[in-house]
Amino acid sequence: MVRPQQYDLFISFAEPDSAWVHGFLMPALEEAGIAWTAESAFALGVPRLEAFAQAVAQSRRILLVLSPAYLANDTLRFVDILAQTYGLDGGVWPVIPLLLEAVKLPPRLALLTALDATDPNRREAALARLVAELGRTLPQPTAPPPCPYPGMSPFAEQDSERFFGRDREIEDALQRLRLHPFLALIGPSGSGKSSLIFSGLLPALRTSTLFGKAPWIVRSMRPGETPQIALQVLLSDLIDFPSLHPTAALGAARLLLIIDQFEEIFSLSDDALAFQQTLRQMTRLQSVYLILAIRSDFYSDLMTSALWSEIQAHRFELAPLGPEGLRQAIVLPAEAIGVFVESALVERLVADAGREPGILPFVQETLVLLWEKLERHYLPLRAYEAIILSRRAYGDEHTTGLQVAMARHAEAAFTALSPGQQKIAQRIYLRLVQFGEGRAHTRRRQSVASLQTHVAEADFEPTLSQLAKRRLLTVTSEATSGERLVDIAHETLIQGWPRLKGWVSDLHEAEEHRRRLEAKAAEWVRLGSKNGGLLDEIELAEATVWLESAEAQVLGASPSLKALMQASYTARNKARNLLRGRRIALGALAICMFIVVLSLMPVESGWHSLTHLPFTSGDLDAFDGLRVSHDLSDPDRIFVFNARGDLFRSEDGGQLWQPIAPLLTETTTSLAAARASVYAATTKALYQSKNGGDTWQAVSTPGGQAPATVTLDPEDPQHAFISTRQGFLYETTDGGANWEEINHPSDISPPDLVLDTNGKHLLLTDGEHIWIQEIGTNIWRPFAPQTPISIPVLDLAMIGRKGRFLMALGAQGIGDADVNGALWFPLPDAPPPAAIFSLSASPTARYAGMHDDVLCWRHWTWTDLDWWRRRFGLATPCS
Repeated sequence: MVRPQQYDLFISFAEPDSAWVHGFLMPALEEAGIAWTAESAFALGVPRLEAFAQAVAQSRRILLVLSPAYLANDTLRFVDILAQTYGLDGGVWPVIPLLLEAVKLPPRLALLTALDATDPNRREAALARLVAELGRTLPQPTAPPPCPYPGMSPFAEQDSERFFGRDREIEDALQRLRLHPFLALIGPSGSGKSSLIFSGLLPALRTSTLFGKAPWIVRSMRPGETPQIALQVLLSDLIDFPSLHPTAALGAARLLLIIDQFEEIFSLSDDALAFQQTLRQMTRLQSVYLILAIRSDFYSDLMTSALWSEIQAHRFELAPLGPEGLRQAIVLPAEAIGVFVESALVERLVADAGREPGILPFVQETLVLLWEKLERHYLPLRAYEAIILSRRAYGDEHTTGLQVAMARHAEAAFTALSPGQQKIAQRIYLRLVQFGEGRAHTRRRQSVASLQTHVAEADFEPTLSQLAKRRLLTVTSEATSGERLVDIAHETLIQGWPRLKGWVSDLHEAEEHRRRLEAKAAEWVRLGSKNGGLLDEIELAEATVWLESAEAQVLGASPSLKALMQASYTARNKARNLLRGRRIALGALAICMFIVVLSLMPVESGWHSLTHLPFTSGDLDAFDGLRVSHDLSDPDRIFVFNARGDLFRSEDGGQLWQPIAPLLTETTTSLAAARASVYAATTKALYQSKNGGDTWQAVSTPGGQAPATVTLDPEDPQHAFISTRQGFLYETTDGGANWEEINHPSDISPPDLVLDTNGKHLLLTDGEHIWIQEIGTNIWRPFAPQTPISIPVLDLAMIGRKGRFLMALGAQGIGDADVNGALWFPLPDAPPPAAIFSLSASPTARYAGMHDDVLCWRHWTWTDLDWWRRRFGLATPCS
């Protein structure tokens, strides 16, 4: 008997393989015009075996999708037997085996030629053979449907058909609003507060019968900087301000006001109190409903807000999405548009996500990346593994796909920051990593205060806020003290973000050194910030070297650490001065014994501290210090200034000091003096004094450029040179009336130029290299010492016209060289080890600016009365 056959193909498969069958196989068969049926089409109430028999009888061919799961199913194992039975009647062998995974076939199937789809890369070819077997041609895959996942963005109301996993929370929120028209939705960043409100709760409100038949008027806003004004503009047609009476436009409708990111009132708003009071009054209006979405890390601010009583009574705390909700959020949006996600991929994503707060946006971002790997309407696990493999090729052996998505997002967020903010972000992340010795690095929660280098760091809060908004940091409040605490949002960032891994690898040891120093500073503060807990000589030297390092500039130092070092420097210098006094007293007799022998020889004083300085560096940054200059023809006329704007002059070698008032409104950056003529470069202009600094007048510069450094010819004060902040060099021979540009080497870093001259040679450095020019030749040649210098050069000072000069080398002290390449380092008579920031030199005097002190070296003769006065402890210049 011939049976009517409605279908070209009956597809028999196991449930674990359903995603591939529904997403890859069935859409291709439909596109090829092949009529198929499967178990999902069985009529309800019909015994399963009977339904199988009917399906086999109504189909020309039977496709068995073979896998371990299929062969383990006792019911499915009878399908091919049924097919063989019906095949005997028609004289056709109807069974087509398709190997989805490598399995050992039973003898009755092993005799057949199976379609091999075990290799994912050959499944299209296997599918083409199947379609050809059925007398059709396989068309090219159609364009994939639009991605249903929003990535890092929240779901909107129009996305409600793609919003899944929060059914219980939606119902709970509906019931709360039914009982009271105020709801404060509180949850961690990334927990889905906005999505729940706009894609879940709002559509449910519109269709719910719990609130009557009156229509909803929905308005939403973010507080911003002026929330009260924004609220009035938003509701001007519905509410009369300031009376808060509903207008006729509201009528019988219900108003739902949604305030997203309510926490902005605590950081951005100037009229936060008035705004909260208005909201509190609005909660008493009939038919007005209010929903606030608030980040949980602002709990301490909420507890002191004017709305706290309402928030406390009607808060709804949103927990991170659980595993089952996460599965729904992954699977159901895809299935809604006919795409099927392999179950193994779903479980991998759920396992990688764990229960991290705020992980859902990163899962969605990962799915956006995977969407490009769709195989027809099927999203396989191998697409996820391909992302991982692309990173493992660069040595990341334990990377997950979520880490890849996080890394891409983190990199995009980091590059969007300004250069200054990027430095702050790097410091924040390094301080938030707990280094594992032989174990994986973990997160290390820290207070906001411990992440700052100083309280007035302008870019810190914007950087912290931006990273929190991009869900890369979490900010919470300590329950008892209300102190804000910061943590890395996801531990997977530490292992999965290459930039952060590089920071940890490069700066691990330096950061641990910083933490040890900060611990000493904290102990010093605990002991009262006095003499207890000061750094000893070795510790202070180590701390100084660390603070001068490039790593310290990245990692930063707290004000308390800088204060500890300042106090330790002061205590050390006092001890040295006391010891020096004792040595002088003991050596006085020996000096007298040699007086006759040495009476005809010049005497050098050695380096001494100017003990009568009018100020200390105080709160200056550890990377800056005191700047010093002196009149090259009068060593007793000294100028000392700093980055804070202080500028003082001494006419007696440092005994008495007076401020230079006309320049105190600007910060002096460089100063040069010779024969009572003084030039001062400030952050804004160039000034000249012809009477040693009593009165000043502005000197015009080319194009009004701000000068960076200025230097004078010791023999001709009208002959001056400047470098500008724009990177240009200029020379004047008439006191600044006219300027002529000088070329500079092509491979120099213009913003950091330092100049000095002796009237015959011109020296130039950008901190890394030194160039020399014979004045008048306009030809620069690099300084090539016999021993290369690998230490940054902070300042230069020439000694007379023979070509000898000094170099300030920071914590390494002072180097001595000449223009022909000779180099003496360190100096035999070098000052005590300390950071040297600036130099001023002449044949008879040298001055060195340190962080909190100025050192003096003088060249005396025995006939010089000052030398005798100094040796016998009387007040003298340079004492």
